[in-house]
Amino acid sequence: MAPAEFLALPGSPAFSPFRLAELKDSLNASLQAEGSVDAQVTDVSSIYVHYVSPKSEQALETLKNADAPERKILSKMLGYGIKSAPATATDESLAKALGGLTVESEGKEKLFLYVVPVKGTISPWSSKATSIASVCGLGGIVERIERGVMVSLTFSGECADRSGPFPFADVLHDRMTQVKASFEPTACAGT
Repeated sequence: MAPAEFLALPGSPAFSPFRLAELKDSLNASLQAEGSVDAQVTDVSSIYVHYVSPKSEQALETLKNADAPERKILSKMLGYGIKSAPATATDESLAKALGGLTVESEGKEKLFLYVVPVKGTISPWSSKATSIASVCGLGGIVERIERGVMVSLTFSGECADRSGPFPFADVLHDRMTQVKASFEPTACAGT
């Protein structure tokens, strides 16, 4: 039986600058429709988050070790995306937040949301990534790999109740296949 803990590893930017601008406009339109005149989204950023479920506690310890050969294979495997663009300060702050570190927000209100597949489902991306991990020699320690998106919203005013349900953020996910949450994942930081 797999352990309850998993490894959460930050990935590349999830959305293009064009898509982020569209999301910001849609979020502000939703806020305005709700009557939230105090808050306006001034910035949206996102990164992929890879959730790696190990087969055992020993496998988890191996994957936590950044110098372990298995972890290096996993990091290479999950190092896809735009290679030419250097990581921005925003991408780095999202990775820090994922690891549980405090993120400076220059006096502005920030809200971190996670968009993940619906519980109890296995996404097509997960099936393929888990299969590739097995082919790469990680089949003995990796039970499953899933991918979600971490989104950071920066507000000009005070943001809504931080416990949710954030109806304005429905534009961030497909309600048929994904859910959004504002909680910090109970995982091991894997930066």
